[in-house]
Amino acid sequence: MNWLNELYTSQKREPKKDLERSLVEAIFRVYDRFPRMGLRERVGQQDMSLDIADAYINGRNAMIEAGVGIGKSFGYLIPGLLINQVSRQPIIIATSSIQLSEQIHKDLRASAAG
Repeated sequence: MNWLNELYTSQKREPKKDLERSLVEAIFRVYDRFPRMGLRERVGQQDMSLDIADAYINGRNAMIEAGVGIGKSFGYLIPGLLINQVSRQPIIIATSSIQLSEQIHKDLRASAAG
């Protein structure tokens, strides 16, 4: 987890381009661990995570629609947790369904334990 601290310190001292590179590398570092966590790689999920990171880096909001089975909960959580580490501010994930909210909460606990 030392790389999370490196991500935070890089945000404080590096220009936006370096933050983008650091955040994208951190996202892929998490996805690289998926097989060891018993999860499978999903391209749409990774694209979603990168879109969220891009919105953060460029100071925009992100509204993402994704189909069933894309892996939305981890797609939100991975960049959200990394951005929270960088910014030290809360991240808000608003969903349109109770089921997705419950899945995100369950996956948050699983990712915290992993």
